[in-house]
Amino acid sequence: MRSSWTATPSGCGRCSRICFGNALKYTDPGGRIRVVARDIGAQAEVVVADTGAGIAPGFIEHVFEPFMQHGGATTRHHGGLGIGLTIAKRIVDLHGGSITVHSAGERHGSEFAVLLPARDHSAHAPATLEVEAPSVPAPRDALLDGLKILLVEDEADAREAMAAVLASAGAQVEGAESAESARDRLTAQTFDVVLSDIGMPGEDGYSLVRSLRRDGMEMPAIAVTAFGRPEDKALALQAGFNAHLAKPVEPARLFDAIQALVMPESGVGTK
Repeated sequence: MRSSWTATPSGCGRCSRICFGNALKYTDPGGRIRVVARDIGAQAEVVVADTGAGIAPGFIEHVFEPFMQHGGATTRHHGGLGIGLTIAKRIVDLHGGSITVHSAGERHGSEFAVLLPARDHSAHAPATLEVEAPSVPAPRDALLDGLKILLVEDEADAREAMAAVLASAGAQVEGAESAESARDRLTAQTFDVVLSDIGMPGEDGYSLVRSLRRDGMEMPAIAVTAFGRPEDKALALQAGFNAHLAKPVEPARLFDAIQALVMPESGVGTK
């Protein structure tokens, strides 16, 4: 790996780390990653190029969209939510810069170029960036007190975040990073409900819930996934899930879905 570095704004550094992380993820051992940083007049440019998996022509225009995973397979080899490049583009936009991508196609590598003002200017960056947090119902309204929930999610950050939301509503949450890990936990103890991602490395959520049903485990199961099309919902229900929620899901809607399955007397219905 050959690199040349110069002073760049913090936003450029953050975006470059995201692009470099993607390059590492999708480049096999023996491949090459090149990182070049340079000043271009009053701008700073960082280019991350690799010889890895590349990007299909029909997909390249979607790489900055949230929850997009190259290939879209439910048993993808690489974990993640598919929001890294979305975050990178958002940071670049806020700093008044640009990020571009080029690839000659699958198996021909890719190149990301981040271009930003060499110094932060107040005209380009807001003094504060406010993000509205999703509203979480008060514990008396959540009705999840005492529920034991198994959360199956291969992405550690997403697993921890969702577990914290569920725990704030009184649930007892245990996490599993894979289908195999989930089965081990279900063999050792009982849970009131299973929440599972669909797209996971090795074995997807469809396969997991089918195996649970074959083994006679009838606890309610909810698919919480970035695969949010109507046909994805149909596949989830056919596999044995009781409900399907598309990411990103609001806490109130998640709570409603759990209540509808575990506490039908609450009168809450799923959508």
